[in-house]
Amino acid sequence: MIGQKRIAKIHKLLKGLETGDPDSIEEVIHPDRYIQHNPQTNTDKQGLKDLFARISKTNPHVHFVRSFFDGDFVFLHTEYDFATRRIGFEVFRFEELYTVEH
Repeated sequence: MIGQKRIAKIHKLLKGLETGDPDSIEEVIHPDRYIQHNPQTNTDKQGLKDLFARISKTNPHVHFVRSFFDGDFVFLHTEYDFATRRIGFEVFRFEELYTVEH
């Protein structure tokens, strides 16, 4: 059951890219520690909020092809349209209901 909750949180987070919604970040990113391996953003919550705000201006669309979990990890195969189509394979590591690494 916890794995499905984690997947739902990540779906909400990534759908926040479409609107720039900072609340989607607050609900899933650990409040005190988070490691971001995306070189296009900073490693803290504010860095993600800034990235979401920038991307939301491109009228983006996020489509989830498949999502699954294994232990503390959530994996997503995604299709992104950020003015150009991109395919992503996302890996998030969780502690309880917060992600601590992407």
